[in-house]
Amino acid sequence: MRLTSTISTRVGAALSLIALAVITVSDFLVTDFWDRNAMVTSVVSDILVLIVGVAVVNEFLAARSLRNWRLVANYSLTELSSSCRHV
Repeated sequence: MRLTSTISTRVGAALSLIALAVITVSDFLVTDFWDRNAMVTSVVSDILVLIVGVAVVNEFLAARSLRNWRLVANYSLTELSSSCRHV
């Protein structure tokens, strides 16, 4: 389940970065539209930046969680080997 959630956030972040690049290029090509619709420009850019920010935070939390569980697994393996020696 963890792999699916990080893949979906990576795909979402990549798509929003591509959309930000397309919008930036279209700002130079279709300047009249973006000048007349300042509110749309603001909302679209804020949403895309928010998606990228959420993806970065999710990746950080997933990496930290994986590191913590790896530590727990290491301790449990050590305890298991100690118990096996006593048996």
